[in-house]
Amino acid sequence: MGFVSDDAEDLLMKARCRLLTTEPWYGTMASLMDWHQSEELHTMGVCMKRNGRVECLWSKKFVNEIGKDPDTGVQSLMAVIKHEIEHIVRMHIVRFGARNRKLSNVAADMCVNGTEARPNVDNLPLIPVYDKEGNKKIDSPPIYFMEDSNINATAAYEEVYDYLDKNQEKIFIEMDGDSEDDGLGGEGQAKPKPG
Repeated sequence: MGFVSDDAEDLLMKARCRLLTTEPWYGTMASLMDWHQSEELHTMGVCMKRNGRVECLWSKKFVNEIGKDPDTGVQSLMAVIKHEIEHIVRMHIVRFGARNRKLSNVAADMCVNGTEARPNVDNLPLIPVYDKEGNKKIDSPPIYFMEDSNINATAAYEEVYDYLDKNQEKIFIEMDGDSEDDGLGGEGQAKPKPG
């Protein structure tokens, strides 16, 4: 039975099914999560509910944008799902505590993604960034460790956060919007840059 729609839910199902057949560990993890569309999130993110269930929240606009390319769309969605699963495995969703949420998201994404030359998750797509009216502004690259930083790409999340926090005057962090509800684990619209 084939899929007849390119609707966001169908695209996510295709990506999760393909993960089950090509990367069963990630596919199994994805199948154990609760999946819910959210209008409050601009991308995709994970959270842990009080009952211990892991929930993946996703934006229909984001999924449709990432998944629209017939050649690479499902592969890109698979990469984003793997990225979100890595946040769960690394316990990022319970480690940020009282830290700044956006800076925490940047540090956690750096830990998950690795360096651009040696990424931990292959095929991460450019992330569409929308303005407050919902219009697409740009496509932002994933957040990677800075190649010329003084912190090792295998550093723990807390070390990366502390490094970013202490070096904010040396590092320019370009963020989209000022909302605190972007969701840790969401593919944030931020790119640490030296300088």
